Amino acid sequence: MIQSLLSPLKEVVHIMPVKKIDGEKLFAVVKKTIVELDGIGFKVIGVVSDNNSINRKAMSNFSVPPKLSFLYPHPSDSSNPLFFVIDSVHLFKCICNNWINQKNAGQCFYFPDFEDHNKFPLLEANFSKFAYGLTLKALCPTNLEKQNAKLVLKIFYNFVIQGLQLLGEQHKLISYETTSICISLICTWWKIVNVKTPFKGQHLLDPYQQPITLSPDM
Repeated sequence: MIQSLLSPLKEVVHIMPVKKIDGEKLFAVVKKTIVELDGIGFKVIGVVSDNNSINRKAMSNFSVPPKLSFLYPHPSDSSNPLFFVIDSVHLFKCICNNWINQKNAGQCFYFPDFEDHNKFPLLEANFSKFAYGLTLKALCPTNLEKQNAKLVLKIFYNFVIQGLQLLGEQHKLISYETTSICISLICTWWKIVNVKTPFKGQHLLDPYQQPITLSPDM
């Protein structure tokens, strides 16, 4: 799929089976697609992908010898750049889904028993007043709902952090302090990568939502 930076244009340009694809084959398809798009007037400046190893392998082949980078020479004109961008929304959803799907609490994340909804302290009335927006749907999403970034934002949210800090000890929530720190870190990261307008940080008085630029005047 191609998407314009300056207009609402979105268009599917190629469909292919990927069950048994490898990095070399994917690289050939991506390169051919970029060159053909350039030939009909589209200026491709970047490729957006998740962090899958096959995708990384494919993109690394744009340099000789293959090397993973965020910047490659454009296959149509080596004097122009071709950027490789990791899909931050996909990573955001993966963080949440990996947390929800975690089975061994001592391995990566600590979490309560999501199956026992009646005993789940985050859904008690007192906590819900502090963790505004936190819902059972966000905490126990279906497979389809796991693709909804809006539900992820209900977990990685400032009100949830405040609720954990204020009521964690009272409700004896396991690892509530480190959980609030973890959520805070992810929230900060999301603020940084989710800047879509140049003045968002100024309007919200939040330096983390200022765009990253080379110019100190921006």
